Amino acid sequence: MASGALVEELDAVLSGRGWEVQERYDSVPGPAQPVQVRKTACYVVLAILLNDQNEVLMMQEAKHECYGTWYLPAGRMEPNETIVEALKREVKEETGLECEPLTLLAVEERGPIWIRFVFLAQPTGGSLKTPQDADAESLQARWWDRESPTLPLRARDILPLIDLAARYRDSPSHPTVLPEEMPCALICQRLLATFTNDADDLWVLLSTGGGPTPASVCMCHLPLQNPKQHPDSSISATAGMLPASPSDCPGPWGPGAATPRQECREIRWCVL
Repeated sequence: MASGALVEELDAVLSGRGWEVQERYDSVPGPAQPVQVRKTACYVVLAILLNDQNEVLMMQEAKHECYGTWYLPAGRMEPNETIVEALKREVKEETGLECEPLTLLAVEERGPIWIRFVFLAQPTGGSLKTPQDADAESLQARWWDRESPTLPLRARDILPLIDLAARYRDSPSHPTVLPEEMPCALICQRLLATFTNDADDLWVLLSTGGGPTPASVCMCHLPLQNPKQHPDSSISATAGMLPASPSDCPGPWGPGAATPRQECREIRWCVL
């Protein structure tokens, strides 16, 4: 990839804008079928709303299989609906409150066809759903301090997400990120892995290539911008597993290398 195009892509990702999906892949895609929401793919939205007392907005389930238990407002995206539209609708239906998303906190997946988008959001209006307002969507909603009373939860998978939202609100670990609507016929997920080294450089894993058995590690180094422009949102565990710079790499782009070898597994990095 030309360095100019690389800089543009990284700037788009790190500033929270959309990253256009092009007809190139890090690995050859398998047989695919068009994405059809609720048929070939299930997109789920989940909202975490916190008030000034650090309480979290919860809703009581009305569905038969989990009747009476409590969960975060969440639900499936409908056809012809954007992710943000789905988020606002689910929060309104299940809690009675209107909301605006603040940032995307996490994207979870269970196989290629179940993807959940987790948002931190803030209330902007409406009134809290009471037992008198119970319907097929939920029985009621309430603010919960996560201590008393102990609520019977539908599942405990939401607890780390609530902690993540509270930490982000207290000390944001990345710039605010909201979805960009960019039509794509295939489900295409990309992982952007980052960490900082002792010199406060921000390293970004761009892609991997080659066969499944790594012969050596290849790296490239591209100075871009002052890392202070992008506060550290690194995956800290990565820092202990990978070289701090290309000069530490034993592969064909490390010390004594002349040219990169085509047969090696390639891991490319950029420092910002």
